[in-house]
Amino acid sequence: MIRRPARQTALFIIWFLAAAFVFGCEGDRQAAPEETPAASASPSPSATAAPPVPPASSPLPGRKVPVASIAAGRIFDAAGYGSKPGLSFAIDQEGGAWRWGWGFNPPEGETGPERVAADRPVAQMTRNYLLGTDGHVLKLGARHQEAPQQVEGLTEVVSIRQLDEMFGTLFALRKDGTVWYLPRESGKPLRFGNFSGVSAIYGTSFSLFIQEQNGKLWYAAGLSGDILKPENHSVLVPQGVATVAAGYEDEALIQLENGEVMRYLPHEQKLAAEPRLSGAVRMAVAGEGTSLFTRGDGTVWGFGKNTDGLLGAGAETVLEPVKIEGLAGIVGLEAGNHHALALDDQGRVYTWGRNMDGQLGRLPVILDRWEDMGELSGVRKTVAAPGRPYFIMEDGTLRTMQPDRTIGTVQNVAGLKDLHFVLDYPVTLDTAGMVRLWEKDFASSMPLTLSDPVKEMAAGGERLLLLDGRGNLELVFLERAAGADGQEIAAAGYAVTGLVPAGAEKVAAEGGWTGRIRSLHGNPYVFMALTEDGKVFYADRSKEGGYVFRAVMGLHPVKELSLDDYVLHTAEPLQVWALEETGDLREIRLDMKMEWKKSTGALEILSVSPQVQPAHARKVARISGSLQVHADGTAAEERYKIRLQAALPAPIKLMSSFYDYNIEGPGLHYHVLVNDRNQVSLLGYNPFGQGDSVPGIVPFP
Repeated sequence: MIRRPARQTALFIIWFLAAAFVFGCEGDRQAAPEETPAASASPSPSATAAPPVPPASSPLPGRKVPVASIAAGRIFDAAGYGSKPGLSFAIDQEGGAWRWGWGFNPPEGETGPERVAADRPVAQMTRNYLLGTDGHVLKLGARHQEAPQQVEGLTEVVSIRQLDEMFGTLFALRKDGTVWYLPRESGKPLRFGNFSGVSAIYGTSFSLFIQEQNGKLWYAAGLSGDILKPENHSVLVPQGVATVAAGYEDEALIQLENGEVMRYLPHEQKLAAEPRLSGAVRMAVAGEGTSLFTRGDGTVWGFGKNTDGLLGAGAETVLEPVKIEGLAGIVGLEAGNHHALALDDQGRVYTWGRNMDGQLGRLPVILDRWEDMGELSGVRKTVAAPGRPYFIMEDGTLRTMQPDRTIGTVQNVAGLKDLHFVLDYPVTLDTAGMVRLWEKDFASSMPLTLSDPVKEMAAGGERLLLLDGRGNLELVFLERAAGADGQEIAAAGYAVTGLVPAGAEKVAAEGGWTGRIRSLHGNPYVFMALTEDGKVFYADRSKEGGYVFRAVMGLHPVKELSLDDYVLHTAEPLQVWALEETGDLREIRLDMKMEWKKSTGALEILSVSPQVQPAHARKVARISGSLQVHADGTAAEERYKIRLQAALPAPIKLMSSFYDYNIEGPGLHYHVLVNDRNQVSLLGYNPFGQGDSVPGIVPFP
């Protein structure tokens, strides 16, 4: 039986499997399969059917064979704050199958489409299966580039769908209009229900939509319950259905033969008219209520929640359809939860949205060696930040690197001394000691009202640690300007931007050492300080509940301090690296005592205990995050997906690091470096390739 367990149990299982994936091996990722809708080969015209094949007479420059069809996989994020991975597929005109994204790219290798080994032309592809143009189903091997094996008993198949949340079960539509499934237990295909005269099947992560030749649409529910039970098979529309586009959690767009579109809401178990999709030619449903569609002129439009920039940069919610710029002549459209693919009439594939595991196929995911990205003179400080790196120039201006690796000037910013990000919003400190809270695009800002000019600043979580010219330390708490109900928070005395103040707290520090602070450091859990004479301090909770700085004992004078990776929503120990003047690198292990606060719905730190470990490495010249630059001119790091030991072309003068890890991981981390020749390079996993709201072409080999 293919039984869908109770929701709570299922979420725990998915979370457990996700954790196993993060800490398990990189080769075989069968522990947590996710939805991978097939690349269309439906026997009747539909939104998931293969688009018209472009002319094959003259392949485009740089590509041997144009693409004929596309598909996007959907990974179900049960815990709600994972890394948002995704899957992408394409079939070229010669029947070659391509895949990229979660679990497909080698642990060390280039981002981009990988051709799947197959002994015959392919019509469709899911995460674990291929459908040959001869109607046979093949199962992909567990190992990289292992030859697929033919599935016995599945012949004369015209369409396949894999329901990965249902244990990766494969459903197949045969030429005779019957539906079959491949249970994990027996390995032999079995008849699914008593359906006959079926013209198309559409899969989600949990369920099937089954369209009959007479236009009747069935819904075989697996979202909660047993998808095999007849009582879970219901008729949504008795007749007149033309095509269906289904999302990962069973939300679906149903287009009728008269052109009208209905939206099926599974949790409310109802159909609702969707006039905004009038005139749609192709439709796609992404996660969190995002709808995409094409019009007759080949343009792409969308509305709903603007998850990961699927609707372009700007508003978080779009009520009326907006045009997705940069797309024309589109003949195929697919969406995962957090990314989308479009195919044009020349066989080119465009992607946009989230890119945590390379599902866009065109932005770097792994950079494990020095790669010169151009020269930039006059840089005073580098800032590895969410989405992209920034460069604070000696003249106080700000520059940033674009996805195409060009570097441009950020407007409206001048006299800049420091830059941090809080809740993904930029916060700046200028040379006059003023702190400003900015919109994400630096279009506007508001000053933070303080009693004294600020000398140094660090960010961690939703907090800013500020040091003024008199040696006083203060924590400022910030929050987003939009509340849970979508209404702006009225902040007295402030023009509302992306962030608003939510309180402040003085930080105690005895001994008069704060006047000698060289640098402040922070992450969501802890703040630390390094003094000019090489002493290290950490912020702890006092018995009265306020923050107080205490000294870390057992260190020789320290010249550089670096906070390493962290994992949100856990009580795992934190790593801090201290580079002593002698060149010895020591780990400061910060053990945290925490408790869950029902009032805030978050873990709250009760105390922090530092432990200085023996020398981890010697003859180290520079550190940033987990990256070590040794005296012999080599850089070394060993973190998730990165095994780096590389020679650098010149001594490094500027470094910074960014970490974004959550309870499910793997998150991302990257480093931005500038050497003495003013050459810029990025190193790390998914360096500033988190995503792109602008569609771009996927380069096929």
